[in-house]
Amino acid sequence: MSFREKVRGGFRFGMATIIFFGFLGILFKILGYEETEQIPPDMPFWMFAIAAIIVAPFLEEGLFRWLPLRLTRLLTKNALAFWIVALGSSALWAYGHPGKTAEVFILFIPVGMLLSFAFSKYGYGVCVIAHMTNNTFATLVLYLLQYFAGNA
Repeated sequence: MSFREKVRGGFRFGMATIIFFGFLGILFKILGYEETEQIPPDMPFWMFAIAAIIVAPFLEEGLFRWLPLRLTRLLTKNALAFWIVALGSSALWAYGHPGKTAEVFILFIPVGMLLSFAFSKYGYGVCVIAHMTNNTFATLVLYLLQYFAGNA
């Protein structure tokens, strides 16, 4: 797979996660759940953006996708074992995000599984690009929400 195909595939998976988050975000709003995630007030926006858009995707995909799923593939060729490990690592990945509520798990575990699917079919690079795409959109939305809330 060429670099261009990886970027395109990663962008597509990233857009899928954005659509998923958007759909469930609207559903949660209708049901009365409040969004808790925000940019830390003591952190400059540029630093948050670098951490969220560049650093986190490489680290999180390496720790929660590449390492456990690669080890599982090396130890066994069993597809069920792969997906059980993927579910467990997706749950741990979800737990690492702010909120630690049922809504956070409902949002993040399926996205973790989608990223695991991307890893299984296309590899680490596509996962990182998908994660970067999602985090870029989320960072911009968080920034705009906080900007307009502060200037209202």
